[in-house]
Amino acid sequence: MINGKLEDDEEDIIHLLNNEEILNENKIIIIDRYNKSFNEISKIENSLWEYLLKNNKVVPTLNNLKNCLESDIDKKYTQDFLNLESTYNAIFDISNKYDEDEINNLKLKDIIFDNKNIEIATFEAFLKSINYVYEFFPEKLEHQFMQYMIELKKVETNPQNYQILIDRDFNELAFKLIENEPDTIIETLESFNIDYEILVKLMSSYKFNDTQKINLLNILNITKLLKLDDENKTFRDILYDLKIKYFNNINDIDDEIFNELMISDLSEDKKVELFVKYKFKNRDEVTNAMLNINVSFEKLSHLVSGPISLNNNTYNLKLVKKLKDINYISSYSEKNKNTIVVYTFQTEKEII
Repeated sequence: MINGKLEDDEEDIIHLLNNEEILNENKIIIIDRYNKSFNEISKIENSLWEYLLKNNKVVPTLNNLKNCLESDIDKKYTQDFLNLESTYNAIFDISNKYDEDEINNLKLKDIIFDNKNIEIATFEAFLKSINYVYEFFPEKLEHQFMQYMIELKKVETNPQNYQILIDRDFNELAFKLIENEPDTIIETLESFNIDYEILVKLMSSYKFNDTQKINLLNILNITKLLKLDDENKTFRDILYDLKIKYFNNINDIDDEIFNELMISDLSEDKKVELFVKYKFKNRDEVTNAMLNINVSFEKLSHLVSGPISLNNNTYNLKLVKKLKDINYISSYSEKNKNTIVVYTFQTEKEII
């Protein structure tokens, strides 16, 4: 003994602890005075295990954890031991270390998914150490624990898990779950009951590349979404950016979607971009589209001989060039830096 601490060999200490003639209270004194942790808890009579765990006198190894889990001691002592940073760092030390059979054989699931007694740092370390994904969320898992499973991609993106989150009003987590797997969502969208707000957020997500967003658009009811887009005008801008920025024309947008965009609160400059790339079928269609950009363009529909003046700016120039190209007006010119002069036909001409 040195300074009140026992320095004996571990086997000698274990022999004392297993001696039935020594009272438990004296064994506790021996444990307290022993200067080290025990390498194999299974060699010690299990009536002392709870005290050993409570006082961090057990070396954190998978084998010691397994013995504790297989014993009849109160699982709270094992959980407290597992919550020690030194323990979870030692046992869950390597990413993607354990497969599902190993964890199931340990019977670790029952204590690791116990929100009340397992700390989030322990749970995070556990998730990082496994090399598989859970099909479903365990029952009664708390918000923060679900969040880690999603962020670390340790739970499947499927309709059941999505609905669990929605039913518990964890809408932000529901969004993160489906945001994690763009291709899966695109392939199985019909199986999910995804509301408008989350669909629009998906279309804005940086985790979806433009090709994936376009693929998603192609299977959505775009017209319905546009009609729902009254408050924040987000979806119409997303639709515009995807269908205009990345295509030379918008022939792939059907007439109904084009009209919905033109009557929406999309900005005038974006409506002009739509206008100049659209394939019009007749004069009335051109006129209606112009009026949806700005009612002041109504004067361009008049069949008059005299010139019509417009402000000279980039978008007005794009507009009149389109009108000239499709044979809606006779001609135009820039009178000066402030004015565009437009000449219309005196009789209707066929749109080309």
